[in-house]
Amino acid sequence: MYLRDLSEEIILGAHNIVDDVEHVCRAQTSVHLTEQLTGNRGFIAGTLADVISDPAKARTQGKPTIFSPFGQGILDLAVADYVLTCALKQGLGTELRDFYLEPLKILTY
Repeated sequence: MYLRDLSEEIILGAHNIVDDVEHVCRAQTSVHLTEQLTGNRGFIAGTLADVISDPAKARTQGKPTIFSPFGQGILDLAVADYVLTCALKQGLGTELRDFYLEPLKILTY
């Protein structure tokens, strides 16, 4: 999910689970725009922590569940994977095999 890939109408018609309510309700995300439209956060059904403690909260009859992982970095990883896949298909970039970063050497005095 990108920041603004779903309309307010889609968000309002869904069972919305977020990772962090405060974090997702900023930066003009789809959820934030929906909050601005409605003037409240009542359309957010719960958080990932709620679902972990009670998996039944992840689903509701008749509505799709949308998970907005805005604060987890999952979006960053998904976009990076997409960019890498596209670059490799086009023969761009260099693949590093067996890349090993030397451990940080800590100096002690």
